[in-house]
Amino acid sequence: MKPLVAQNGLEYHVDLKFSIAVSNSQNQIFQLLFEKLVTSKNTINDEGMMIQFNLNVNEEIGKFGRFKDVPGKTEIQQYMPIILSSPTYLGSDIVFLANLIKNYIEKEKFQKRKVPVDAIMLDKKIIDALENPTIMIKNLVLTKKHKKS
Repeated sequence: MKPLVAQNGLEYHVDLKFSIAVSNSQNQIFQLLFEKLVTSKNTINDEGMMIQFNLNVNEEIGKFGRFKDVPGKTEIQQYMPIILSSPTYLGSDIVFLANLIKNYIEKEKFQKRKVPVDAIMLDKKIIDALENPTIMIKNLVLTKKHKKS
């Protein structure tokens, strides 16, 4: 991933982080049905089990030109409607998973099979995660040509 460079010489990356808090049974459904189809990170913390997806959006942010300084989260938030309609976002694992679980639920209902409650809850949690990504700006490094001698 090529970093973005602000006009003041700082290099940075902008990522969207999608976190889904899951119960043990929801995590089992995820692992059984979807884990091998998407790239995610499972963590355990004080809040419980989390499934996390990270999406680098440098390419989309770079289309808006060079910022004078590293943009803040509120500034990036203004560009979210454009980012969320970009091919990078629409082709991401989290969006693929959201579509996949919806199709799974519809197929199970069509086949008149009982859909596991945990699958339905997982679907709702994924939708919530898609609506509330965490914006992460990281790796602030001064480029060589801007360093003072």
